[in-house]
Amino acid sequence: MGEAACPGGWGVKTGRGVVMAADAAASETGVAEFGILGPLEVSRSGCAVPLGGPRQRAVLALLLLEANRVVSMDRLAEDVWGGHPPEGWATTLQTYVFHLRHALEPDRARGVAGDVLVTRDHGYLLRVNRDHLDAALFQDGFTAGRAALEAGRYAEAAATLRNALDLWRSPVLADLADYAFTRPEAARLEELRLAALEARIDADLALGRHDAVAAELEQLAAEHPLRERLHGQLMLALYRCSRQADALAAYRHVRDLLAGELGIDPGEPLQHLHAAVLAHDPALDWHPGSQPLVSAEDHRADAGTRLCPRRQGNLAGGRPPTAGSWPGCGGAPAACWPSARRWRSPQP
Repeated sequence: MGEAACPGGWGVKTGRGVVMAADAAASETGVAEFGILGPLEVSRSGCAVPLGGPRQRAVLALLLLEANRVVSMDRLAEDVWGGHPPEGWATTLQTYVFHLRHALEPDRARGVAGDVLVTRDHGYLLRVNRDHLDAALFQDGFTAGRAALEAGRYAEAAATLRNALDLWRSPVLADLADYAFTRPEAARLEELRLAALEARIDADLALGRHDAVAAELEQLAAEHPLRERLHGQLMLALYRCSRQADALAAYRHVRDLLAGELGIDPGEPLQHLHAAVLAHDPALDWHPGSQPLVSAEDHRADAGTRLCPRRQGNLAGGRPPTAGSWPGCGGAPAACWPSARRWRSPQP
């Protein structure tokens, strides 16, 4: 597969052989494609669109985070200048918008109203189709992959979730992380990314890929030490790789970590899994065609705190998800992750 025509374009992902349908459409029509799953990025027909300096980029970023909604000039000034807009900020803001309009619609005739970045009610509105925003494509892919996982279509789920996760280039709006207005959405999308990653690992475990995911899970559990679900997935993968001692050591590690950091014991699901590993419970073994005990509610939940009670769960729908059962656990609730257990975020 050939590279994109212009350096820096993200319309074609050649490294992993992934091409999104929306990217192909954009190449034909010249529609702007927006990327926030990494540094702010806009491309047209595979070519990067120049966006100007940091504050001008921050204006576009805020309009993207509020896509298809009017953002008042007062709010833009407040967020872009951190609560201290300078004298003449309105003129400066209008200049930023003028340059952004030219960048987003270079073929627009002079004096003709913009179709993408429009003036509305003492503010501005950025019109964005969700097929042209990487964060929306990611969330749609997550939803589709989760539905496939729930339906037992594990190969489809794994591939769909991988494609969705491949859209991430680095942390959300990494080049604008110093702007406070980016942080809530960055945290929300990062939580969704981790939930999608856990769901993809569920699919891989259900497909018998425990050898392939064990090393990945060791790294993930180290990077996110308070997410018990990752530790549980690691224990299951190690056990299925005939590494019972390592699975038990992984449990002792998370138990000691939780006791030292939070003064709590592992959750009941992880304790059940530990007991099953100790007992060599046959329900933990993987067999082709084995079914995970995953409730429909578990994977329909939009996002939230996955096994870390201290983290907020009001993501993409407001319901914290429940922790699903271990894929391929054969049907013994005591040995698997009980689908009835809920993880609720703390009340404010």
